[in-house]
Amino acid sequence: MVYIFYIPPGHRDTAKLLFTKTVAQRRSPDYSKLLYLVPAYAHVEEAQKVFHRLQDTTCYIPPEITTIGGYARRLYDHFGRERVLPTSLIPPLLSKLTGKGLGFSNMLAGFIRDLKQHYPGKECDEIRLDITAMLHELAVPDIVTESILDALAHFKTYQVFLKHNGLVDAEDVVAQCAAVIEEGHPAPGACATLIVDGFYAPSAAEKMLLKALMQKAVDTFLAIPYDPRFSSLTGGFINFLKEHFAAEVTFVKDNGNDEAPLLHYYACADVEEEVEGIARNIKSLYFSGKVRDLEEIVVLFPDLADRSAMVRRVFRRYGIPCRIMRRQPLGAMRPFLDLLGLIDSIISDYPRLKFSLFLSSNYFHRMPETLRRFAPSLSLQSGIVAGKDAWLDFVAEGSEVLDISSMPERAEIEKSLKWVFKKLSPLEEIKEGAPFGVHAAVLKKLLDDLGFPGPLTDPVAKERHEAMSEVFTQLALLGELYSPPVTLAEFGEILRHLLNAASLEADESGVRVMGFLDAHGLSFPYLFFGGLSDDAIPLRQDMDYLLPDSLKKSMDLMHLEKYNSLQKFVFTGIIKAARTIHLSYPMMDGDALFLPSSFLYSGEEARERIPGIFSKEEHLIRNGREPFLNLVGEITVVPALLKLSTPLRVTDIDAYRACPRRFFIERVLQLSPVEIKEYEIEAATLGTIMHKVMERLLQEPVVDIETLRQKAALLCDEVMKNRKMHAYWKELIRDSFIEILPAIYEKELELREEGYAATEVEKSITGEPLKGIRLRGKIDRIDTIGDSVQIIDYKTGTAGLNCTQALSGNEQLQLFLYAAILKSHGYKVRRVGIYSLKDISIKWCPPKGKGRGQGTKGRDNAGIDEYINASLKLLEETVARIKKGDFRAEPLNDYACWNCHENAFCPYVQQ
Repeated sequence: MVYIFYIPPGHRDTAKLLFTKTVAQRRSPDYSKLLYLVPAYAHVEEAQKVFHRLQDTTCYIPPEITTIGGYARRLYDHFGRERVLPTSLIPPLLSKLTGKGLGFSNMLAGFIRDLKQHYPGKECDEIRLDITAMLHELAVPDIVTESILDALAHFKTYQVFLKHNGLVDAEDVVAQCAAVIEEGHPAPGACATLIVDGFYAPSAAEKMLLKALMQKAVDTFLAIPYDPRFSSLTGGFINFLKEHFAAEVTFVKDNGNDEAPLLHYYACADVEEEVEGIARNIKSLYFSGKVRDLEEIVVLFPDLADRSAMVRRVFRRYGIPCRIMRRQPLGAMRPFLDLLGLIDSIISDYPRLKFSLFLSSNYFHRMPETLRRFAPSLSLQSGIVAGKDAWLDFVAEGSEVLDISSMPERAEIEKSLKWVFKKLSPLEEIKEGAPFGVHAAVLKKLLDDLGFPGPLTDPVAKERHEAMSEVFTQLALLGELYSPPVTLAEFGEILRHLLNAASLEADESGVRVMGFLDAHGLSFPYLFFGGLSDDAIPLRQDMDYLLPDSLKKSMDLMHLEKYNSLQKFVFTGIIKAARTIHLSYPMMDGDALFLPSSFLYSGEEARERIPGIFSKEEHLIRNGREPFLNLVGEITVVPALLKLSTPLRVTDIDAYRACPRRFFIERVLQLSPVEIKEYEIEAATLGTIMHKVMERLLQEPVVDIETLRQKAALLCDEVMKNRKMHAYWKELIRDSFIEILPAIYEKELELREEGYAATEVEKSITGEPLKGIRLRGKIDRIDTIGDSVQIIDYKTGTAGLNCTQALSGNEQLQLFLYAAILKSHGYKVRRVGIYSLKDISIKWCPPKGKGRGQGTKGRDNAGIDEYINASLKLLEETVARIKKGDFRAEPLNDYACWNCHENAFCPYVQQ
């Protein structure tokens, strides 16, 4: 007998109704002949709980509660003779059969699944004729028709391949199970009582299986969601049942409100605030004693993929245990991300970031500890782009900025790195081509040697190891089915796909967090439905690049109109079934502004009063709030403890004036932050090279440009000969310098036309420009004209010398202190200048054509003596502060604070 129960939207405890009708007929505690079929795994859990609560006895044999796919697979394991192809292997297999990329193959796999569900048991040629007729009737453009026919050809190729290799897929299993049951095969799936709950629009293949089961069952109980407003969704299944079965029909009365509840919803400032508001309300429910079983609370979002990470993070902060009802792919977990980083490293010739991610990973527990510990810092300081030789050379010799020979662990690091490269060599040798099986075997041995993903004594690592073993089993099957060689890049892409298709069962409990389509047919005591903004719900259907919407509508597949209707149908049922409802939407996400969803247009926006529930962090912040400025202090040192080198370096004077606090940290304590070394020439290295080349290039009179060019090339090679730099950079520096030589040549001729001649370069000087203050420094170049000299300082950047600011004390004193020292030795200094090798220009003080060293006619015509006197006055003040141990944060210019490593901890900035 067939009993059909039409369930109104919002009916609560449908599973309890069905079990009451069936269990009441049985006195024995053996329910093994009771089969309960539901559309999704969430319904399986709910039905199991309901059935258990209905049992008065302490011991019983439970019924089989499962999905159609799960039931068919169990049945097929009993009678089936062919191997079942894992669903995750279908896209990689299609990719190899069609020669298309994995993206297209994923789309093709969905296309094949839809066809098999719509045409169960039909041959490809029959399906092709049917679809061709529909395409002609709908007048689909030729270019679209051609794409569909190509996809049908690939479908046929796939089917022939499965048959040739003795394989079936999940859709074939459902179709074959229906045929077997119809034939009366004595399978263990036979049932006396069949319960079908929650189906409203099953596919043709599912209808066939349900029909076969209903014909063999003694009693069948069907609960069908029914709402006259959505007859387009449920009408097909209802008509199918009327056509094949005489049934006793019952229209179940709504045990909730007859009318739809007036919806009140709340607007939140942003996504984070919305999730925090939900967390506070849940915690308030628990503290108030209204809820003791957290599983009675369900949190829904339109798309859980966008919210799961944030929900887990916020709920953990508020101490709320939760169970995310969404599988977490292995490919999104850290251990397997490190594995994929290893594969990508070998493919891309060991790029710095990905390779160091692998070297420092804790999940390769046989990785030498010294290498693991130093890999991140060495990576930051290496500047390496890629290459095994570059890594080994860096560990052996260091670089321009890192003297690795001073590291006690250097030898051990080098030995460990060579050991790692030796372990990786088998996989590196086959990266240009090898069969799947060979790639898998070599990778498996490598992971075993490296101890991935951790010791088997760790339960979590053991679970991950078992999941990885299943992935290797699938790779072995793929290698058996497809023998031609593939590159490591192709193998890595398929490995990534398989890891993203696999997941681990999370052993979690607490508040259930679900996607709203998964909650269809379920009722919840407490429902929090978030993310109800106009951009999120109704959800947008994924773009189908093969089947046009008109064809999908003719085939009764999921098309746009049906998808929107389905969402409204599910939303209505969920809202009516819940006992307590909390609806919300974010008004912003980043810069995007949102309105409430169209599903809320019949409701009213309310102002929410969020309970005064705080997380531990918020509690500590509110109780311990104190200005950060109170926790940072200025630096002062007892003069007796201050040890400064004498004579003082001129550059130290400028460094102190730029910022006394930074001077103490970097020059006195010799502390500097770890910085990421880019793949470039260090500014200090480039400056040193340019200084030495210019020093030797211009020691002798300039003859002609060709002689200068030849001499420059030889000097560049000689200066860089022993530098720890890649040949590429040496060649780039030499070529770049030679390229700017004509401009340098013209600038030198200009100086000589003025009567100047370079007489001294790299001149070290020491002097006492003020009594009791001795200074030392090195002048890049001194030019002579008559009895006077000019001082030139080379810079690889732009010349930044402002004469007016120099008199005001807002400029560096270096050149003017050099002039003061030379003056103390009897030199007559006419002017000082910065020679920019970037712009091939010289910035002079006094400016060209103005002050000539004596007398003054205002600041714009100040002579060099005025600049020297101003700098000596500033020198005296600076040295007095240094001797007092005064290292307060008083930068010379505020813009110097912008890129300072001490910015966040500086009293000057905090003020």
